[in-house]
Amino acid sequence: MKNYLERQSHETGCQIQEILSLWKDYLAMARRINMDIHDPIVYRTRNLKKRHDELVAAIKDRDLALRADDIAKTFPEVDAICREIKE
Repeated sequence: MKNYLERQSHETGCQIQEILSLWKDYLAMARRINMDIHDPIVYRTRNLKKRHDELVAAIKDRDLALRADDIAKTFPEVDAICREIKE
């Protein structure tokens, strides 16, 4: 763990405390999207900052898609209205 944190710190230029925070956030997001956080490939990912940022984007996209789906179910006519307005 120490070596992993030091390597990530060296690669990103961030302090160990920042890496720990980033890692904690990354693992929480990985768990949220049902990744196996006990798999070393997941919990000791290379390029932690890059993988963290990818998960942020993936979760944002997923949440946006879920929200759009909820809106479409609540207001089934919204798609037709939007197409009408666009024309």
